[in-house]
Order: sequence, then C-alpha cells, then structure tokens
Amino acid sequence: MDSFEDMVEQFRMPSWLRRNIARCGFLQPTQVQRHAIPYALIGRDVLVSSPTGSGKTIAYLIPVIVSLPEEALCSRAAATYEGAAKPLGLVLVPTRELSMQIHLEARKLCHRSPFRLAQVHGGVGLRQQASALTGGVDLCVTTPGRFEDCVEREIVSLGAVQFLVLDEADAMLEQGFEPQIRRLVTKSGMPGCQSRQTMMFSAVFIPSVQSLAGSYLYDYIWVEVGRTGMTSESVDQAVRWVSPDEKVAALLDTLSEVVGKTLVFVRRKRDAADLLDVLGFAGRGAAAIHGDLPQQEREDVLRRFRDGR
Repeated sequence: MDSFEDMVEQFRMPSWLRRNIARCGFLQPTQVQRHAIPYALIGRDVLVSSPTGSGKTIAYLIPVIVSLPEEALCSRAAATYEGAAKPLGLVLVPTRELSMQIHLEARKLCHRSPFRLAQVHGGVGLRQQASALTGGVDLCVTTPGRFEDCVEREIVSLGAVQFLVLDEADAMLEQGFEPQIRRLVTKSGMPGCQSRQTMMFSAVFIPSVQSLAGSYLYDYIWVEVGRTGMTSESVDQAVRWVSPDEKVAALLDTLSEVVGKTLVFVRRKRDAADLLDVLGFAGRGAAAIHGDLPQQEREDVLRRFRDGR
C-alpha cells in the first residue's frame, strides 16, 4: 500500500476515519505502518520492533479504532448503564506523558466517531479520572500502576477487552512494570490471548521483550523495521570526553554553539535542579522536568518548551 487512501479503500474504513486521517495530514504510511497495519487489520497478534519516531503509535491506533465494534456500544450508550467501565480496547504505556500524547492522537483519529476515549495515569486525582470513566469507555490509554489501582477498586472491569496494546514494552520492563502487567493480563478477568487481539511494540528487540510476547501474544507475526535499538538516522551523534570537573564548562561551551531548543539529560533528579541553577546563573533560560514535579507543572514545562518560551 503506497498511501493511506489505498489502505482506507482496501480495508473499507469508515468515512469519519477517512476524513480524520486526511485532517491529520497522513498521506503515505511509514515503513512500520505499511507492514504492521495490514496484519493487525486481519486480526493477527503482532510484535513490532522499530526505532523511536518511526510511526508506531498510528500503526496500532488505526487497527484498534477500525476494529472496535460499534454494536458493542449499545449497552454503554443506554441510559441505564452503570457499574464499572468496560473498555473494549486497552493501551498500556510506561509514562503519563506518553499516555497523554497517545490519547491526543486517538482523539484526533476518533473525531466525530461513536467511540468514547479515556486516559488514566498518575499525577491526576483518582476521583477525577474515575469520574471520566463514568458511563463507560471504549478505548483507554493508561499506565500500569494507576490502571491496576482502578481495577482493584472496581472502577474498571477487564472482562470486555478485545484489543490489548503494550506500547514501549522495553521501557515498561526497564521501569519494573512487568508484575503489574502480568497481574492485569492474567489475574484480573481479561479474556485469554486466544480470545483477544494483542499487539506489542518496542524500540529494541531484547530477550525479555520476546519472553513477554511469548506470554501474552498468540501465534503472532513479528515485524522488524529499521535498526532497532539504534539511534534514528536523522540524528547526528558526537561524543566529547571530559573529566567530571569539566562537564559544566563543556556543556556551556556546547550550548554556545547551538541555535534553537536543546534537551539535556541528567542521571538524577538532584542533578536536574543543580544544573538548572547553573544555567540560570549563566543567563540561559531553562526549565527542569522530573518525576517529583506535580503533573500540571510538568505539562506547563513541556508546553513552554514546545512553544519556545
């Protein structure tokens, strides 16, 4: 398939999705989308390994949205609906920022559709998110820890899940979410792997990801695009060796040569605060973001950075 228009025609996607794909400016699918979407649309489980920035989010959102059964919305739409929300599609991600980003992309694709979306993650009061789930939800984007809390409190039931996506599976394993994922998938009433469609996406293909796939996917297709685990070809890399005492001076020297916005990663939260003070003293506008910041402040920092303020 050379274009999204071809894909829409071949798989007879609804007219509202056709309009939304066009509104998002999607013309030609990326390599990972071209290879993964057709398998997902015929109901196969897929394990996808592809570099960051290759278009994996759309590669699973379109198949899930296309496959959500509109007839299943009747009970949710009924005035008598009550009890735990019963999502049909569930997307598990490692961070709240990624949850928000994917939820936004899903909203764009579901504009003027019959489906109801929700996001569930930490950093926001549980009562507020529980209220958003009232009346049911069709597609939920969530982080494992907060979602497990919702399941334990019977705010959400997993008995109706037909589509499960594990996005950035490598990052979720690295951050220690495997126990929560296992409990959600195997001990919380979710239909078994032969009764649901499961898609797993990872930037790197490592043994632990393959083991996870073997546990949760059924007769899956493995799609590998690009050099997984490697830096994107659009990124130039350079290494500058300096002693610990020279790092700050070297950073300031490097920043003096850079035009535009810059991301600086540090090892610890304390390092972020210390570096912020140094940059401020040097007259450079900067902001720090880390896990201890309130969610609203994190969002404000990201928004200001994105807007160049």
